[in-house]
Amino acid sequence: MLADPHTLGLVKYQDIQAFDQYTSAGTSLMILSDTPLQPPLEQAIAKLFPVKSALKPPLYRGPVASATDLEQELDLTITALRDALTESETKQKGKMDDGPSQINGSAGVSS
Repeated sequence: MLADPHTLGLVKYQDIQAFDQYTSAGTSLMILSDTPLQPPLEQAIAKLFPVKSALKPPLYRGPVASATDLEQELDLTITALRDALTESETKQKGKMDDGPSQINGSAGVSS
């Protein structure tokens, strides 16, 4: 989710609070701003997203100040989402074979 911190307090955007419950890998809240987040904005974010804000580190990224920053954040988010989906799919698959055999002894090294 992309969010403009200056609009977070507006009543018409309060429905985005539902996004706060999603804390699994691959979810991301990016705060778009070309200035560092000041305490009043951090408080607004904490009020609107109490779960994400309470996590250590907080589960939001910001400020995302430029197109380059946004591209990097999107790359990180897409990678995290891909990893989460791969992990989920891997866990659902049954074990087909035994693990690799263990080798004991020297590896051809003579003393």
